[in-house]
Amino acid sequence: MAEKDRFIHSFYMLLIMKESRWTVRPAISKEKVKGYGFEVPVDTVLSEVFLKHLRKGELEEIHDHAENKHFHLTMDSLKRCVELAGE
Repeated sequence: MAEKDRFIHSFYMLLIMKESRWTVRPAISKEKVKGYGFEVPVDTVLSEVFLKHLRKGELEEIHDHAENKHFHLTMDSLKRCVELAGE
């Protein structure tokens, strides 16, 4: 791999705890790419409310699962990842 094609990746794990459930989710950043890639599971019933908390440009895609939806996001900071995880 040529030096110009290499990226430095930073990998952070966020523990999300709510009521009797918990999950660990990665937040990943790459050199030369703005923000953090972040995926968060949201209960299907709460997904419409969650969408209202997103800022322009944060939503990349949504995967629909049986009990929840997985939101793939690009966040501007780790603090923002934590804020949304708490919603």
